[in-house]
Amino acid sequence: MERLRCGVILLPAFIEHLQSLCAKREDGLLPAIDYIKCVDGTRKGQSWWSLTWTSDKAVRARNLFQVGDYQIYISPQTQKALKHSYIDFRDGQVFVG
Repeated sequence: MERLRCGVILLPAFIEHLQSLCAKREDGLLPAIDYIKCVDGTRKGQSWWSLTWTSDKAVRARNLFQVGDYQIYISPQTQKALKHSYIDFRDGQVFVG
């Protein structure tokens, strides 16, 4: 388990999954984690996460986090949404709780 300075908790299975994804990339891009949870409207209560790839030159250093051998980017909005929450990887799926 790793608690990032923003309060997001990464569980070992997710860290392993993330590192395996990073190891496959050869272009030097960083994983960018985004999480959205709707608080109103037709999708109220629904949430989803996504992982995209970005350059370290396109993001602010304070939003970069060292996880194992790799850096990851987590947007400020996602940091706020996931503060004191965890990200896990179970049965081939990412789980946020």
